[in-house]
Amino acid sequence: MAANLVNYGGMFVLAVMITRMLGIDALGEFTLVFSFVLILTAVTDLGVSQMLVRRLNHERGKAWSIIRSVNRFRLKFSLVCVAVVVAIMYFIPGAHLTAAFAAGIAIVIPKTLQSAYDSSIRAKQQQRLPAIIKSAVTLLQIVFVYIILLGSPGLLYVMLVLLVTELLAMGAFYLTAEDLWKNETDIKDPGLIPVKPFIKEALPFFGNTIFALSIPRIIMILLGYIASAASLGIYSAASRFTGGIGLVSGALYNTYYPVMTGSEVTPAESFRLTARLAAYALSLGIVIAAALFFVSDILIGLSFKVPEAASVLKILSVTVIPILVYSVLQPYLISLHRESFIFKSYIAIFVLILPAAIILIHFYGYFGAAYASATAELLFCGILVYEFYKKRPQQSTQTASGGEDLIEEGKTG
Repeated sequence: MAANLVNYGGMFVLAVMITRMLGIDALGEFTLVFSFVLILTAVTDLGVSQMLVRRLNHERGKAWSIIRSVNRFRLKFSLVCVAVVVAIMYFIPGAHLTAAFAAGIAIVIPKTLQSAYDSSIRAKQQQRLPAIIKSAVTLLQIVFVYIILLGSPGLLYVMLVLLVTELLAMGAFYLTAEDLWKNETDIKDPGLIPVKPFIKEALPFFGNTIFALSIPRIIMILLGYIASAASLGIYSAASRFTGGIGLVSGALYNTYYPVMTGSEVTPAESFRLTARLAAYALSLGIVIAAALFFVSDILIGLSFKVPEAASVLKILSVTVIPILVYSVLQPYLISLHRESFIFKSYIAIFVLILPAAIILIHFYGYFGAAYASATAELLFCGILVYEFYKKRPQQSTQTASGGEDLIEEGKTG
């Protein structure tokens, strides 16, 4: 949580610095690049990072061979993905491939390799070490980018600074993981193992992760190409505030999932607890959304100084409510093994929202993107709420009907 908070705060500060020192168009290009980076990082991860912690704990003697094999595959795969995206951008007319975009998209490679070392460190119950590394790198990025921007050389140098610091972070993760595992596994053993079983096992994690990340990022990418970099910059400035809610929703998910999978919790208790917590999340979401709506002009004025973004923030403030609610409902449904339902829900929303976003952005620009994003979040939340009540334990309904029967018998008597 602390590392995520520092990382989010760092990206927020970088976005403000870029806007004030290079302009709103530069923020739009910066956002476009990182929309691609986040999607590609999820693609090249293939859901393996979430599964790797469990696998390393089960096969400690082969841990370093597993890490080496996974990262060897990931290196090749990430290079191919980056090359394909750059090639497509190069050959598509009007794709606006720039040196800054090429340098930024290369960040996918070190980020992909970092995640395997990160998982191996967490498998050793050393969660603080990745948090320290990520926080230190974020602070370095802020300092060096500020120094670079003082000379106002442009976005290319900002991307190069970020790329170099991510490479340094990858090195730090590698050395930390190697030191932690050297006593339990043969670090120098050059042996490799097949990675196909790992990828097959990780696919259920991959599907939900990629769609959860892709939908909002694709809306941003569409806005950047259909409208303009300036429009994307305005939307990005507003979304930086609502994006921070992801920290709260992530904390809710990570805290609540172990409770839902606990063997001592009965289905009826799980349902009641989830319903109660979802009601609290709804109340909290309404309060936060109202606060963002009414103080949007002040927030934008103090940070990005782009007045148009305040109106967009008013629309996006609504998304806080469904995000907090479905962060509670998802762990409950996953505990009932409803991952496939969640995956199908993401696909359905993707199919519905994509054409709607294109039309809305074409006619309404950044307002259209905000409407599309809010609609996607509300739809997903609505679907999960319906499924949640549909999966209500039969015991609770039987108890209720039994109580009614007793009342009727009492009246008859």
